[in-house]
Amino acid sequence: MECKSSTTYQSRYFDVLNKIAQDEFSLDVRQQAVVYGGEAEARTPRGDMVPYARIGTLLGLDG
Repeated sequence: MECKSSTTYQSRYFDVLNKIAQDEFSLDVRQQAVVYGGEAEARTPRGDMVPYARIGTLLGLDG
């Protein structure tokens, strides 16, 4: 997981996350997410985009 303060999605958000997650930890993209300040939630080929307001869901804390 990586957190960004921007409210606008940019694919480069996944650059470092993908490199570390795949090269160092052998994590699949389905296990990667960028939390950002926007409102839209999306599944991308590089990982999930999760708005900050939904971080509880990502962490399994939404009850």
